[in-house]
Amino acid sequence: MVIANLSDGGLVGVEGLSQEELFLWLQIRGIILNDPSSGLILFDIGGANKQLSISLIEDPPVCKPQQDVIGEHKVLNIISVDL
Repeated sequence: MVIANLSDGGLVGVEGLSQEELFLWLQIRGIILNDPSSGLILFDIGGANKQLSISLIEDPPVCKPQQDVIGEHKVLNIISVDL
């Protein structure tokens, strides 16, 4: 589950998303679009920020969940998508 507060130009207080940086998974705290004309989107990952081109997320990839069976229970695995 992803939780965030929608504000002018971005999402703040994001919970439930993480970004891999140097073999560590860091929590994404915000997704901000300061200047739409720049073509960049800023991911706030705490002590560091990562800028990516908006074109990378304009056409989102198709994600298909995988389903495993453990005993009598079906488990839904979420597939991550690298940006």
